[in-house]
Amino acid sequence: MKNLNFYKLIKVEVFLIISLIICWLSISTSLLDILNIYNVKKINFVNVSNFFRASTVVIIFPILLFLLFKNFRSFNFKANTLFIFSFLYFLMQLPGFIFYNNPLYNMGFVISSLNILIIFFLINIHFNKKKYSIVFIITFVMLIIITLLNYKAFLAFFGQPYGNSLFTFFMIILFCFIIKSFF
Repeated sequence: MKNLNFYKLIKVEVFLIISLIICWLSISTSLLDILNIYNVKKINFVNVSNFFRASTVVIIFPILLFLLFKNFRSFNFKANTLFIFSFLYFLMQLPGFIFYNNPLYNMGFVISSLNILIIFFLINIHFNKKKYSIVFIITFVMLIIITLLNYKAFLAFFGQPYGNSLFTFFMIILFCFIIKSFF
């Protein structure tokens, strides 16, 4: 019986690691990527990969909820106030999600955010300190990959004499014009 519990624990840990990777890979996808696969006239690699990236986040969500409710009693609330405050902060964001013009677009972000919170909640229960390094390595590798894939944005940002905003590519002049129009 002891070996059976060990294998169940290993399965949960592997699933949590895979779920963390899925959440990292699903950055910049939404539920519209799932629906757009049917509206596209020409199916290409980008559309199919966005479909699968967005779909996997939705698929793992109920499994993570099940694991959350199954392991809820073993969570130490006094020692994990960060999770409680993160979840409360997330709950405060829900009215903006509900009253926004396009809630379907944002639903993917909400599901992804909940997945991340639940994954870290469960990792805190199932992983010991040595296994936390796996989470840090995955996060570090994914950040490096994202940085390398966006190298053109970094080169454009540092190579322009007038300066662009790194994440939005607006010229500073346009940004100043927008700021002046509010005052």
